[in-house]
Amino acid sequence: TQSRSSAASDVYKRQPLIGRSKEVTQFRLSLDECLQAERGQFVCLRGEAGIGKTRLAREFMDMAVRDGLESHRVLVLDFGAALGQDAPRALTRSLLGLNADSDDEACRHAAKRVLETGMIIEDDLMHLHHLLGLPQPDSLRSLHDAMSAEMRRCGQRDALVAIICKSAKLHPVFILVEDIHWADQSTLETIAEITRRISKVPVILVATTRIEGDPLQILYRSGLGLTALMTLD
Repeated sequence: TQSRSSAASDVYKRQPLIGRSKEVTQFRLSLDECLQAERGQFVCLRGEAGIGKTRLAREFMDMAVRDGLESHRVLVLDFGAALGQDAPRALTRSLLGLNADSDDEACRHAAKRVLETGMIIEDDLMHLHHLLGLPQPDSLRSLHDAMSAEMRRCGQRDALVAIICKSAKLHPVFILVEDIHWADQSTLETIAEITRRISKVPVILVATTRIEGDPLQILYRSGLGLTALMTLD
């Protein structure tokens, strides 16, 4: 994951961006709309491997940081991820100011904080614990164990989206998810759910994908709600 502060410090480490003025201008319009109208935007950056998607996506992130957005970056890996470090869980940790090395104590403190500040409701706490890789407390374990796998996945998405939307009401949010062509069905459903629910909050979600294996049609079928969508090929 990449937090706002680390993203800002990385602005000066980029190679110069050459020949992408059209794409930058289009993203600028989406970013301005997100901030001025306080409405969510989904930008899909699509291209062949090695064509420079990552460099352009990082430029978009730098632009968002300069405009004061809280910035988060996660990767979808082709070979899977370490336990608890898939894209939705990594994004949850980043939103809570945690990283992959944060211990259970730090995670429990973060979960308690978001509950006390009203970012999630108490029913979401068990799902947040799961996203953070925390054991369920005795008071929640039996209820969590009784749920079906699909109910748990839906609960986890609800908890993650609640944190995103409540965060955005305090401070505009930029999220970059790279390489969604590697994403499994559950991750794609999470991306679609985020997209549907950010239509009325200042969140700009950028996803990169290769043309081969592009999952955009799958996201369309899942339904993206009223959130503005822009595809940059």
